[in-house]
Amino acid sequence: TSLVANIDKFISDFEIQVEDLLAISVATPGFPDNVRKVIISGSPNLPFLVDINFAKLFERYQLKGKDFCKKDILLDLVNDVTAQCFYEQKINKSLFVENDGPALLLALGTGIGGGIFSKDEVFMGKNGWAAEFGHIPIYFSEMKGEVRKCNCGKENCSEVFGSVNAYAKELKNRSISLSPEDALEIYMKIISLKADPGNKDESSIFEITRRWIEAVSSLCGSLINTFNPAYIVFSGAICQKTFLIDILSENTKKYCFSSFYQEVKFLKSENPKFAGAFGAAIFILKKEFDTIIKYL
Repeated sequence: TSLVANIDKFISDFEIQVEDLLAISVATPGFPDNVRKVIISGSPNLPFLVDINFAKLFERYQLKGKDFCKKDILLDLVNDVTAQCFYEQKINKSLFVENDGPALLLALGTGIGGGIFSKDEVFMGKNGWAAEFGHIPIYFSEMKGEVRKCNCGKENCSEVFGSVNAYAKELKNRSISLSPEDALEIYMKIISLKADPGNKDESSIFEITRRWIEAVSSLCGSLINTFNPAYIVFSGAICQKTFLIDILSENTKKYCFSSFYQEVKFLKSENPKFAGAFGAAIFILKKEFDTIIKYL
């Protein structure tokens, strides 16, 4: 598979000897089972993941005389957004300067992922599956009674309105051949000029984008009312546009208690491209530190 090929390339590029390899930590969507080393469910947008046996996948790295991949120390799975939380917790210098948290991570992409963490802890839940923010039902006035079915089987989950994938689908349905990032740029130009959309396409882009922003803001408001966080960190390529974070911050105000809202800082994530990979490494080091030390 491409995953094994990438690991092979990494080992080759950095001239790592297989006998020196102590652990593999995999950040993956869904609900990882670290006993059986499988994804049991929870990734409706990537259903093929439940068919992967990660222990079997990495059998090729077994050392002679050692059952390499069947020991938890040597192979761990962690939810990809949870892994990002471990990274943000250690790397994002904008966090926990004035307040120890909690912080929420909102990952906008194919779906919506979530994470909860403080200065000292990442809250993973009983089985490591906490913070499925993309499957919290939401309501905002622009829905106008519309009901959408989520891939998880439920209705009106936040990600069917607020994910980047949902945004892209709405653009495509209106025959607009722009990426969500480009559409967002046009929306920003319209509101910064305080002008009406110039043509039919711009009008559609404005309407679709405003609706998408309302969906994300509605979710943020519910999360603020629930967790009373000090920070919301936004992850995903589209969230690297600082003006989007500013828009979401301002627009969320109407969806939550003002006293809660005043305490929250909206931030963008650090290095979203590699946060999951580095976070997975931090996760396994924290979880298995004592055992790893014995191998060194």
